[in-house]
Amino acid sequence: MAKTLNEIVVMYLKANGIKSKHFSSFIGTDYSICIRWLKGNIKTLYPSQIEKVHLFLNGAWIKNVSDVYEEEKNE
Repeated sequence: MAKTLNEIVVMYLKANGIKSKHFSSFIGTDYSICIRWLKGNIKTLYPSQIEKVHLFLNGAWIKNVSDVYEEEKNE
């Protein structure tokens, strides 16, 4: 049986040890709305958030060492 996008995200977050709070911040939605979506209580998010979900699943949330170093230098 095919999985829904929110079910895939739940599996991805669990497999990678990622907090849902980090995920909600990345996609730009309120944490409580994110949790309701992850649980299936809300059927959809805004198109811009769905686009960010796909980016997240493709690893866009990962910072490479150069990015981390630059952020540290600028603080």
